[in-house]
Amino acid sequence: MIFCLSKLFKQDFTNYLSRQLWIFIIMFFNIIGPISYLHFENWKE
Repeated sequence: MIFCLSKLFKQDFTNYLSRQLWIFIIMFFNIIGPISYLHFENWKE
């Protein structure tokens, strides 16, 4: 979870959802949130 949050704050923007929504998803959906962030974050490259 900490890895995903630090990676999120280092990015300029995310294509699929806003940064605040990703923070909410990562923090409150502890298992699914970070996995889904890493999955969708890799799609933009």
